[in-house]
Amino acid sequence: PILTIMFAFKKSLFGTFKSVNCHYSLTFQGLISPLRLSVSTNNFDLSRFSVTMSSSAGGAETVPKSRRYPEDPRVGVGVVVFRHPPPLKINSEVLVIRRSKSPSRGCWSFPGGSLELGETIAECAIREVEEETGVRLVSKASPESEEGFSDRLSFPTPFAACDCITKDRNGKLEFHYAVIEVAAVAEDPNKPLQPQDDVDEATWMEVKELRSLKNLTDSCAKFAEEAVKRFG
Repeated sequence: PILTIMFAFKKSLFGTFKSVNCHYSLTFQGLISPLRLSVSTNNFDLSRFSVTMSSSAGGAETVPKSRRYPEDPRVGVGVVVFRHPPPLKINSEVLVIRRSKSPSRGCWSFPGGSLELGETIAECAIREVEEETGVRLVSKASPESEEGFSDRLSFPTPFAACDCITKDRNGKLEFHYAVIEVAAVAEDPNKPLQPQDDVDEATWMEVKELRSLKNLTDSCAKFAEEAVKRFG
């Protein structure tokens, strides 16, 4: 049974080790082992296991659990990126992307992703947009210096929030995000878009055209229209 479990985890374990740049070699019970593995599961549901690694050199490293089937909600940041700075109008252009991974695979939405530990909302917005599209955001002032809000969008500014809760075909909670919506401006409106990471297409589109876009994620058009009102 132990051998079967190890083989079941083999692909995920090696993939996870690579992602955290672990340089230990993996050995099995009965051999000289510089690495000890502790695997915890929930009824052997592979999407929920976590791994703790420790070596003879001391210290331990925990590999994060999958974002699917979470035990706690995650904080996400969605970014309504305007091509040009305020004043904004209904024909102002915003950046939309098509997701290549779940959740919302195949759907159009705004750039964004998970807030990382120790990261500010503005920092998350800047990082995610550049990672997914190659676009850098205007960030001319510190959010702390303007009490976290900029009417002129001199830095990425939060203006709304929403729930993003997805269940699988069996009704089980698969993803749960509390998403902070942020408005921002592209540093270079003419920079070619470079879809990457979990994005397979990116384009600029006028706010007034969003509601006619097929497979647009719920509330995207509404948030873009709200941003125009707030920062227009």
